[in-house]
Amino acid sequence: MEQTHIKSILFTPWRLPYIRAGLRHGISCFICQYLREGPEKDDENLVVYRTERSVVIMNRYPYSRGHVLIAPKKHVPSIVDLDEADLEDYAKTIKATLIAVKRLLKPDYVNVGINIGRVAGAGLEEHLHVHVIPRWYEADNYVPDKFDEEKIFEDMLNICRSLRKEIDSIIKTIS
Repeated sequence: MEQTHIKSILFTPWRLPYIRAGLRHGISCFICQYLREGPEKDDENLVVYRTERSVVIMNRYPYSRGHVLIAPKKHVPSIVDLDEADLEDYAKTIKATLIAVKRLLKPDYVNVGINIGRVAGAGLEEHLHVHVIPRWYEADNYVPDKFDEEKIFEDMLNICRSLRKEIDSIIKTIS
């Protein structure tokens, strides 16, 4: 029997609160909640950036360091539900975020994807969002030596603030 190396196992202990909570019906949309709470709570909510029609949010339960979600401000389940203006803003925001993630975190590669519908893997199927997940060879699933939620949040907040500045400078140059 072939041995499985520990590096090949997806182990993300910071996702435990999400996993334990399960996918319950009736949970409000956290994206809409963060939008309603406004910019004054962006650090607490790990909101990276807001455009007129889109928002970038750090994934609170990431698969890897720097995992972000990009969502339209409109609460829709699929990209086909966006009008042209929303789609244009959304595409620019995705592009700027991807550039910023690559510049700041210097991953070896990046997964970019959309899960539309529960069967496709959507944990929040009613509000469209794109995942941008930085990856590194030999360190895909970065796990701290000692699981410490406070240190993980601190690291996420630092990344959030750095990405905010970088996206802001990039978005101004995208035409």
